[in-house]
Amino acid sequence: MFGNSRLCARVVLLVGLLLASGAMADTLELKGGDHLSGTIESITTGKVILATAYAGKLTIDRSVVLRISTEQPVKMAMANGDHLAGRLGTETNGTLTIETAYGRLQVTNAMALATTWLAGAPDPTLPPGYSWKYGIAFDLSGKSGNSRSILFGGAADAIMSGPDTDLKFYTKGAYGKTDNSVSDNRLLGGVDFERRFDGNQSWYVRDELQRDDVQGIRFRNTLAGGYGYYFFRQEERDFRIRTGLGHTYTAYTDPLQTDESSMSIDTGLHYREQLGEKALWLTDIIFQPAVNNFANYYATHESKVTLPLKLPNLSQEFGLSNQYESQPGAVKQKLDTTYFTRTRLAW
Repeated sequence: MFGNSRLCARVVLLVGLLLASGAMADTLELKGGDHLSGTIESITTGKVILATAYAGKLTIDRSVVLRISTEQPVKMAMANGDHLAGRLGTETNGTLTIETAYGRLQVTNAMALATTWLAGAPDPTLPPGYSWKYGIAFDLSGKSGNSRSILFGGAADAIMSGPDTDLKFYTKGAYGKTDNSVSDNRLLGGVDFERRFDGNQSWYVRDELQRDDVQGIRFRNTLAGGYGYYFFRQEERDFRIRTGLGHTYTAYTDPLQTDESSMSIDTGLHYREQLGEKALWLTDIIFQPAVNNFANYYATHESKVTLPLKLPNLSQEFGLSNQYESQPGAVKQKLDTTYFTRTRLAW
């Protein structure tokens, strides 16, 4: 008797699991009234690819599909380059929709859709092996008592990585006041492209824009390129140096200080190491002496440790950054040091 009860319980559980798995499947409703279930792997303007357990992969003409519904998130690339992520659906008039974090959006022009793919799968709009990563970070600190101060800071980056190529867009800035006087007001942004060859060697091009009102820099642009070498490049650590030539133009806020334009030697060091299973250490150093005067140079340094938080994709960064200018403007300090802690969201 008890054996039969256990058998019945197992059958009920198995049926429930099968029903649940079926309920979670993506579905297609065709104009002829047929319903197909499975996993939608791709949608383009002309066809839908549906992976099924009963007939393998089916390629269905988009014109005969009346309604589409997905249970798992997908990513969608539009013809103009925009990317969306969410669950696909269809309005009663057949218009394709996508449920995003910002609400339901309608894809009113079917020809604008380039392709879709499962979340977590490689982006088919990129060459094989390439992927994008994004991150934003914010920090806020303050002090009261003998003096009052407050500092806002932030950073953002987008990185496309491939087997032999890295392309990075980045920006960061800070604004602070101490006793009602502006003590920090800077903004920096740039792009860095690197192409690797022959294992450990690479060539690079980078361009960086900077503004620092406190240091009296109204505008600084650095365009540089050259040769890079990796002493090692592994999953848990890498160490790279660069050397090349660049051009730096600096315009100052002080009308009595002459703007500078000169060729420079561009040197850099990058070190990354995974500390155990969770922590990550990063150090970046750039040193730029002028070609016609080695005593006139500009250097930056940033070191930070990143620790993951319990919430998905969130981490905390602790570090310091230094900016050193050997020949600053009048009454300006040569060294500017910032200690920071940032909350970072990456995806």
